[in-house]
Amino acid sequence: MLKHFGAEVVSTREGSHGRKIALTGQPELHGADVVVRPIIIGGVPIVAALIVEGSDIVLPDVITNPLRTGLFMTLREMGASIEESQQRGDAGEPMAQLRVRASKLRGVEVPPARAPSMIDEYLVLAVAASFAEGTTIMRGLKELRVKESDRLRQPPRCCASTA
Repeated sequence: MLKHFGAEVVSTREGSHGRKIALTGQPELHGADVVVRPIIIGGVPIVAALIVEGSDIVLPDVITNPLRTGLFMTLREMGASIEESQQRGDAGEPMAQLRVRASKLRGVEVPPARAPSMIDEYLVLAVAASFAEGTTIMRGLKELRVKESDRLRQPPRCCASTA
């Protein structure tokens, strides 16, 4: 988004350790129109369409930033029919229209390197995996411990079910 407002930003891949982002100087930023688009966090409508027989939905203006699309990639590997069209950019973010159709899914092994791009989507991936034929193995789950909260931590003893 800084580029959209006039900054010179360079992003490069730094081996397997992530990205290096450089900002040149202290640029004078200028105002620009921004339309806030949905990020399909959680992927619920996508997975619902994949597992409900006969589903065929279109989701317009979905952000398709490669840093956020690990779920799409994984579902496609599982056999999901997810088609992108009308690719464009808006305020520095890539976006597209997604067409999702019910699909027969199969189990896959999710590589650990993909974890950062799908932190919020593991729960819905587990739902998709429960409808898939075969076994799905999710690697790299330690990433779930380092975002806003530890998503793998057991509930506190006071709140655990005794049933």
